[in-house]
Amino acid sequence: MTIKDKELEEIIGGGISGTLINSVVKAATFILELGRAVGTAIRSARTGIKCR
Repeated sequence: MTIKDKELEEIIGGGISGTLINSVVKAATFILELGRAVGTAIRSARTGIKCR
């Protein structure tokens, strides 16, 4: 099947793909884990309690 140039101009692609959603979710997860790590470090520095 051959698609002509006029038909190619009429194709509308999706703006949001699975890859984009996956990247956003991974970035959000990374930021969440980073926040938890920083919060834990601050809490252990204030209280002086370390993991055994």
